Amino acid sequence: MGKIWTIIKVLALIGICVCSYIYGQEIKYSVQEKLLNSLINIAGIIFGVMGLWLGLIYPEKFKSLFKPKSENKNDAGLDDIDKILSAIVYSTLIIVTSLNVLLLAPLLKEVDFLTANKEILRGCLYTLMTFLSLMQLWSLLMIIWNASSLRSNLILEKKKKEIADRLGEV
Repeated sequence: MGKIWTIIKVLALIGICVCSYIYGQEIKYSVQEKLLNSLINIAGIIFGVMGLWLGLIYPEKFKSLFKPKSENKNDAGLDDIDKILSAIVYSTLIIVTSLNVLLLAPLLKEVDFLTANKEILRGCLYTLMTFLSLMQLWSLLMIIWNASSLRSNLILEKKKKEIADRLGEV
């Protein structure tokens, strides 16, 4: 069942990218540039929030990431912050890619061959933006799952404490 689900996801991603390429050829760069700037803003917000969340919720685990392996005796809890770190990495990749596109676009407009085939470039850019948007959506879902897991753990700890308090009264 896992392989079938993976195949379905890959085919859906390919289908979305093909549609983005076809329809993106008609979307002017000025419109796509606004979308790129929005992606940068959203990725920056997620980067900042996740960094803050990492520092507030997991301060000891966060500090242990920067210690040498010999000093880092407790690696067990580092798995908890994996989703947050992944979201930070995805947001960083989105920001870097988008900034590079914004930097290179004016230069590419000066190349005669590329300006003659601007529809192809528009389609490629829109496909890239679609992929970056899907990455951003995935990182947001990871954040939601992590928050949900954290909430579940807090509820479980509260229930355990209530049970322990009741047992202590008997």
